[in-house]
Order: sequence, then structure tokens, then C-alpha cells
Amino acid sequence: MKSVKLASFVFVIFLACTPVCAQNQSFDFNFTVGTLFPGKVKASYHINFPDDETVDFKLKPSVVIKTGADYNFFKYLSLGFVLNYVPINISDDDFRRLGIERTNIQMTEIDCVLKGRLRANDQLLFKPYSSLGYRHTFSKLKDAREHGFCLNGGVEMLYYVNQKYFISFDFGFYSQPYGGVIDVAFVRAAPIFFTGIGTGFSL
Repeated sequence: MKSVKLASFVFVIFLACTPVCAQNQSFDFNFTVGTLFPGKVKASYHINFPDDETVDFKLKPSVVIKTGADYNFFKYLSLGFVLNYVPINISDDDFRRLGIERTNIQMTEIDCVLKGRLRANDQLLFKPYSSLGYRHTFSKLKDAREHGFCLNGGVEMLYYVNQKYFISFDFGFYSQPYGGVIDVAFVRAAPIFFTGIGTGFSL
């Protein structure tokens, strides 16, 4: 009898969730282009980043490119992934101060992201999010090839122009609590904010 009651309960939950998925679609796909605001990145030979042995790098505004997909597994929650690309723009003064030749540094990142789903009306959907992931920078300069653990967050606003397609607005931050250049230095980044606009569709 208990197994019958449990099966009945699971079936009722399934029926309750099915209209939610059908009404709000199961997947969201998005592409965003934006701007990274100025910020700072710290580098040190020591994991505790003592002030007298830590170097600050000033980041100038740069381009942000994001793309990703979300699976809406519940009325108020979605789980997905996002790919990030940012060409890092370090101040010329920092290169001169350290006696390093100026070089291009490209940041790439893949995250697993958990998003809330707060619908204001039939056209407007807010998606606050937090994400964890892996970050890697590419550069011809060996000492700039960095690996790190990233922790990001923000909120997206989706405006549906019809039942399938939407315009998105994104405001969030990038941070790196742990990482570095192997056998060279530890690297840490406090939240660096960005904003962007994009487009996408739901299925």
C-alpha cells in the first residue's frame, strides 16, 4: 500500500510540473556582447597575498562575449552552462613597471550556472544567477598563461518579442578566488563588473 501511495504521489508531482515546462519552454539559448568595466587583478608568490609582496594589475574596459544554454527543470529554476571570452586589456603602465613587453592576453572560461526564473509578466523574465567554472588565459607570454577557479554572478532580464525569441540584458561580475600561473605566481581577482545586451530563443 505504501508503494502505491508513493507512486501516486510521484505521478501527481509529474502532472503538476508538466504544464510548467510546456508553458515556459524547456531550454533557453542566448548570445551576449557587452563591456567589462575597469578592475584590478592581484598576483603574488604567496597564497595569502601579503601587501608588500603583491602586485596589482589595472584592467581597462574591454569587450565581453558570452553564449550559453539553460535547461528549465523547474518553474523557478534552471541549470545550464555558459562560455565566456574576454580580451584582457591591462594598463600600459603595469607592463612598463614590471619590465614586461606588452602582449595580448585572452581570457576564456566555461561555467556551470544556476539561475532563478522570476516572471514579471508574459513578456518579461528576470533570471538572477550564480556560476562556478574554470578559467584559462592564453598569451604568447608564458608568465601570463593562467589557470583559475572562477565564481561569477549577476542577473539577466529577458524581454520576449514573441513566444520564442527574446532580447536579453545582462549585468554581473567576474571573480577569481583561486588560481595562478604554474610555478610562477598566485592570481586572484575581486569582483569585476560587466554589462551586456544579447538575443536568444526558447524551445
